[in-house]
Amino acid sequence: MPTPAFDLDHPLELTLRTLGDGASSDAERAAAVQRAAELLRHAAREAQLADVPPFVRALESLRMLSSTADPALDGLDVRELIAAVLVEAQASPADHPLRAYISATALLYRTSRPELEASALELLEHCEGSPRAHRAFGFARASEVARGAGEFERAARWLARARAELDALDVAGDDRELRGTRAFVELHLAALHTALGQADEAIVACELAQRWLDSAKPWPEARAQPELFRFARTGDLLLLNRLGTLLATSRFDALSRAIADHGQVAAEYQAQVDVYEAHALHARGELARAAELLERALQQPLLAAQPTALAQLELALVRWDAGARDEARATLAAARAHLERNPKVVLPAIRMRALEVAFARDGATTPQAQLEGLAAARGAWDDLLRAWDQTPLDGSGVGFLGFPQRRLMLGQLIELELAVDPGPAGLRAAFEHLLEAQRRGTSSRRMNAPRVTLDDVRRELLGPGRGLIVYLPSWRGSHAFAVDSELVVHVALPPHEDLGDELNDALAELREGRATQRLDALSPRLLPAPLADRVRRWESLAFVGADLLRQLPIEALLLDGTTRLGLAKGVYWLPSIPAAVALARRPSSTGRAGLRWIGAPHVDPRIARRQQLGVVALDDDARVRIQRAFTSAEFFESSEATVDRLHGAPRVLALYAHGVCDATRPHPNGIALAPRDARDDGVLDFEDVTAQLAGECAPDLVLLLACGAAKTIHKVGDDGSDQLGAAFLEGGVRCVAASAEPLHQGATAQLAAAFLEQLARGSTPALAMRDARRELARDARFAHPKFWSTLQLSGLADR
Repeated sequence: MPTPAFDLDHPLELTLRTLGDGASSDAERAAAVQRAAELLRHAAREAQLADVPPFVRALESLRMLSSTADPALDGLDVRELIAAVLVEAQASPADHPLRAYISATALLYRTSRPELEASALELLEHCEGSPRAHRAFGFARASEVARGAGEFERAARWLARARAELDALDVAGDDRELRGTRAFVELHLAALHTALGQADEAIVACELAQRWLDSAKPWPEARAQPELFRFARTGDLLLLNRLGTLLATSRFDALSRAIADHGQVAAEYQAQVDVYEAHALHARGELARAAELLERALQQPLLAAQPTALAQLELALVRWDAGARDEARATLAAARAHLERNPKVVLPAIRMRALEVAFARDGATTPQAQLEGLAAARGAWDDLLRAWDQTPLDGSGVGFLGFPQRRLMLGQLIELELAVDPGPAGLRAAFEHLLEAQRRGTSSRRMNAPRVTLDDVRRELLGPGRGLIVYLPSWRGSHAFAVDSELVVHVALPPHEDLGDELNDALAELREGRATQRLDALSPRLLPAPLADRVRRWESLAFVGADLLRQLPIEALLLDGTTRLGLAKGVYWLPSIPAAVALARRPSSTGRAGLRWIGAPHVDPRIARRQQLGVVALDDDARVRIQRAFTSAEFFESSEATVDRLHGAPRVLALYAHGVCDATRPHPNGIALAPRDARDDGVLDFEDVTAQLAGECAPDLVLLLACGAAKTIHKVGDDGSDQLGAAFLEGGVRCVAASAEPLHQGATAQLAAAFLEQLARGSTPALAMRDARRELARDARFAHPKFWSTLQLSGLADR
């Protein structure tokens, strides 16, 4: 069958290409959308063979309008209009071999209506003559619908089906359509990672998609092969996805390179690209050029509500930094008015409040101005907390202080509090603002953590010889508090962005077992003299907020320039102070004392191959030490090491196995145990922990002796609550030992044995771990901190 001609002057194309030209109001834009929709509905009912490509192209354009413009234009719901068009398409005659495919995938474009999705997928599954590449394209669309509904695991399953269709084909010769479809599927995988906040994984998927696109170029002229021309737009969408991820992770140089390497983009995307580039220019101090791009973007009538607000706010900050304070305040007021007209645009509203606090702080040059600025900042902060309290709880680890703008806002509020009153009252107020922010974290919300004051913290968490170090890493200035039963000490730390490379280098040293020059140089910056002076007075101390420091093992820092902190003190971590208070108010386990050891499982061969897992075995020396410490210890190994063994565990539970990871899941990390039956893969995940601990008294202490059990895939907004350690704490366990890093089998077994011996003698978990680390560090084979510092305690480890 000959390829249909693609008429660039087709009325569908003309209408959609000129949509919005000259429209100065939502009413005029709505009228243009209505005209385009009528043409589309007519085409769906009456289309001949030659009309199919422009119909698909025009439908795509209308879909893009629905994603880049306000969903409702002057009372017109664009998404519902598209749904009506697509129903017409599904009902139209199908005399083209791909028509059923077009109808099916069209239904998946942007509608979130489950009944339409079901109809579309039924067509897609059974349409005859539909090539695998086209079905893969449709499955990718299905993943988009699931992702838009927040059903991320379903979206991942559709993408797996799309990949399976493509894997059944050979990419050979000049099959550019297949290569373009590969890129399209990877683009949607990148979008899924972005929706989950998994920045690094999103960038990898973007790079793979770009390689597929590059291998399919050059694209033909639209008149020649319209089925390939659509992939040129995939490249632009890929660019936007990559830019958003790079901006969210402050990788400004990479952002600028991506724009320069991509070259020209379609006109409808240029304004968004300008906004992204302006952020990079602002970060480099090129304020005039950044302002120029932002002003140009804001003149585009089809710039959507959210990008418009973000552009206005960035322009306000650019003008503020350039010294144009009055213009900056006027721009901020315009952004505030825009957001009041668009109340569903949430993230820019948070940034707007952060800028209001920043402007109040920077403008507070006199005592009176400081008082006025503090009042304004407190009001904006209270508004932000109220707004967050109304948002649904996200179970995948997205937390209140995981977002840099909120930490910036809180940091500036703390500065204002201390500028107005640097004494005890100001310190208390500043610290209790931090407590309120922590109460909005994911774990705190899931545990119904109470509102707590400094007095509550001292009464329920602190006592003689115990203290807290609380970090608030933030852009433009970080903060730390040292708190014990006597005193609150505040210390200003370097801005978080200034520590970025040093944190990465220190982590690399630890992971590779190299000399620790970077780590040692970083120690006085994270534990400056006022903090170190308090730490010397304590036997045990907890760190809060240290997970925001790239999960650097604080235990490996130097105290007094010679002794590692984890060898000198009993060190543990808390997910948040309110969560710790909630744990403290729970009754301790009344179950039988003892130890249950689940380890060396017979792993499902499919999991072992996919994750490249070796054999896990407990050495004889460690086993003998553990059995002497706990004479009634239960050991479940090989085929008996299943998830069910968690149920009814005694006060101490240990799992000794391989960690596994599936980055497409909201809770990506698990532990590979033995399958219970042929339908079970044996992986212990977040949901399994919740199910096994439900309705029973949980163990007091759990040891997760598996690589990466406490690891979280880097997500924008992540607060570390999507990992297994957090699942156990939220399920009622009072203390968990786990690692975010790879573990050495022999060292870990000996560390666990020494820890359990100390625990059996009556030590608290914190002091037992300190003494176990000391023993391991004396062994020349395991003296490097990588062997003893990365297995960390979380929860109430001081009792």
